[in-house]
Amino acid sequence: MDLKKLTYFYGCITREEAEQYLTNNGLTDGLYLLRQSRSSLRGYTLSVVCKQRFYHYHIAHQSNGSYAMDKGPSFSSPVKLCEFHHRDGDGMCCLLKVPCSRPPGVLARASFFDSRKEKDIRDYVARTHKLQGMELEGYVVQHRSRLEREVAENLHRSMSWFHGVTARKEAERRLLEGSQPIPDGKFLVRERAHSFAISVTHNKKVCHYMVERNSTGKLFVSEGIIFDTLWQMVEHYKSKPDGLLTSLKQVCPAPEPAYCSPEQPSLYIEEDLLVLDHENELGKGNFGSVVPAIYKRPTKEIRVAVKMLKQAEEVDSMKADILKEALIMQKLQHQHIVMLYGVCPGDPFMLVLELVPFGPLNKYLRSQRVKITVAEITELMYQVALGMEYLEEKNVVHRDLAARNVLLADKNTAKISDFGLSRAVESDCYQTSTAGKWPLKWFAPESIEYYTFTSRSDVWSFGVTLWEAFSYGNKPYSDKRGNDVLKFLKDGHRLPAPPASPSVLCDLMARCWLACPSDRPSFKNIKDEFMSYLNK
Repeated sequence: MDLKKLTYFYGCITREEAEQYLTNNGLTDGLYLLRQSRSSLRGYTLSVVCKQRFYHYHIAHQSNGSYAMDKGPSFSSPVKLCEFHHRDGDGMCCLLKVPCSRPPGVLARASFFDSRKEKDIRDYVARTHKLQGMELEGYVVQHRSRLEREVAENLHRSMSWFHGVTARKEAERRLLEGSQPIPDGKFLVRERAHSFAISVTHNKKVCHYMVERNSTGKLFVSEGIIFDTLWQMVEHYKSKPDGLLTSLKQVCPAPEPAYCSPEQPSLYIEEDLLVLDHENELGKGNFGSVVPAIYKRPTKEIRVAVKMLKQAEEVDSMKADILKEALIMQKLQHQHIVMLYGVCPGDPFMLVLELVPFGPLNKYLRSQRVKITVAEITELMYQVALGMEYLEEKNVVHRDLAARNVLLADKNTAKISDFGLSRAVESDCYQTSTAGKWPLKWFAPESIEYYTFTSRSDVWSFGVTLWEAFSYGNKPYSDKRGNDVLKFLKDGHRLPAPPASPSVLCDLMARCWLACPSDRPSFKNIKDEFMSYLNK
């Protein structure tokens, strides 16, 4: 049902406005109205009068699509909930009796997000999934709930008040420069470790309010109202101070878009532009360790991951390998491939990369085995297919595609990483003369036996990665040594189909593992098959 057609639904009004409408309608017991929550996505608030007092009940949108008040029964819609409480006052101040209808000519107010979400969702799908026309519309219909959440949770990135990673002193400088006297309520929002800070002027000084996260990742300031998104918090504090020294009145615009593709005039980054966090190591690999860092660019600071060599005596031989990796990655710009910022040629030798905070796919799947759905795994692997299709178009052979080398920016976004074995090839085939230290369990038979690598050998590895994903991060061929895998494959055996995998994707896995490389699907074929499956 379209709630906007309900006379007692007021849309995105404030608590104070709701109370005024109820007052204007007589303050009789059981008088009520329904409004959109200003703090939670897809939530509502039921405002009720009882004994000349106002009561406001939050109606949460549940993960299964139903709606419920705290510890109350679930309903298919807020309307059904209201109908129930006309008959049953359990948990309420009184029975609902009289709907408070909007005055003539007053429409339900659209929220800030509602007024722009249709365009933003389609822009997001076109940008991240390279879809258009009917394919785009079909994808939006199929995944609307998730897309609304993803777009809403990242909407702050396009706001003029969002300054990205900006130091406290720099925020103060930006707020205090310009017109005099300094107005109260001039504000910006900046990113800090794992959260944000609101910086706002008051009495010619700058106050900083730390935005904290609760155990579920929701946002709040100093034990105040809890918000699903940063923009909802900003909209709330624009309407009233509510614990701050002043409301947010005047935007201090960011000097440039806070999130954009990095300028890359040079491959090299000066060492003094990096602030390394050695205490919070992100992982270790063949080259050494990976640590989080702050990269101090001319206009703003950004959080990055830095891959460092582990031993000084290995620098000369490893430097060449890292430079090869960097030269390949520098040419790649895709939303599902980890971005390279540059190389720091100091001691230790370092590769500066996009920070992808949720870590490797295999570890994430093991930890979320009970919670993650088959649909969510399928979407992540579709994104991997999109990234690999891009590499195929660029004639880049990855050679080390595995779940450990698929990183998650968040629980809904996958990015391909670790190009340490990659090669950009002029033809369809790259052949090496030595075996090296290789992940044989992910390799195609021709790669193990003849050291031959093509996009179709990457397709084989994609099949193994797909198997890992639907096995919730289990290791392939766990009962075999790497050297035994080739005989197992040449005898005609393959990994068993994971029970969790849809049958369509089990069939795709089997075709990724066909013995003849030319019989395997291309990544374009794989992408198209995922798209067809997701749009059913």
